[in-house]
Amino acid sequence: SGRRTVVAQRLADGEMITLDGVMDEPVWKRTVPAGDFIMQDPTLGGTPTEATEVRFAFNNDHLYMGVVCHDSEPDKLLGNTRKRDEFLSADDRFMWTIDSFLDGRSGYFFEVNPAGAMGDALISPGDSNPGGGGTLGGGINKSWDGIWTARVVQTGIGWVAEIEIPFRTLSFSPDVPAWGVNFQRTVRRKSEESLW
Repeated sequence: SGRRTVVAQRLADGEMITLDGVMDEPVWKRTVPAGDFIMQDPTLGGTPTEATEVRFAFNNDHLYMGVVCHDSEPDKLLGNTRKRDEFLSADDRFMWTIDSFLDGRSGYFFEVNPAGAMGDALISPGDSNPGGGGTLGGGINKSWDGIWTARVVQTGIGWVAEIEIPFRTLSFSPDVPAWGVNFQRTVRRKSEESLW
């Protein structure tokens, strides 16, 4: 079917994530990352030159993501856009879509860059995909401003993002067995696009 699985780790009672871009909480160590991205550009089906790891955790109120964007030349990261909701296409970026109804037609689009700029959009059935290659296709409503927070830190290994999305930000069906999700990473200086 081509589907891959990533499992979110439930936080233990009393366990918390400090949203600071430093993934030092025990839950991140217990979480198996989604990795093995596949290059889309410049070599379709190739192996990305820089690794990406995505982890999910949750409690009753929030979905958390821990994203590690490895970069062998962290001094060359591009993150010049700082305004919310501008597409970050000129920057290094990490994008993801969430299909919370598992219908392949609607959902949510999010993106961050190494400077911590955030963008989001509502995806509805329609014509095109916001990030240029995810699994959901639809009309894009960039005026939707979801309530979520991202903290990004540039490090000697690249850049790290910790993300918190309140469940109340997302509409979803409690009856679906899972949510659809996809990730895309851009390494701008290499014109490299990779998907999970």
